Amino acid sequence: MSEIITSERLKPEETRKFIIHAFRDGTLKTTGTEIDKLMPPISRFGGGRVKKKQGVIEKLKTFFEKYVGLSIAEFKSVEEVAMYAPEEHYQMVAESSPTYKA
Repeated sequence: MSEIITSERLKPEETRKFIIHAFRDGTLKTTGTEIDKLMPPISRFGGGRVKKKQGVIEKLKTFFEKYVGLSIAEFKSVEEVAMYAPEEHYQMVAESSPTYKA
């Protein structure tokens, strides 16, 4: 994903949110103004914007189709992940319980 963002000069935060929502919804939305929000400023004259947008859509589609079928984890937004406690607070199942002296 970082390679696409860098090579196409996309807005990183917006692009990651777009992809997270695509995985969450199970579809990559290529119509409307969603893709335009990810792209850097480009002149609307001369046809360069249309070509650039189509290239971005193709790269995002390829990335999405490569990973959409994986069921290894549910994609969560940063806010949802932050709700959980850090790993150091979890006790391992094989760990012995602390002994208390009276």
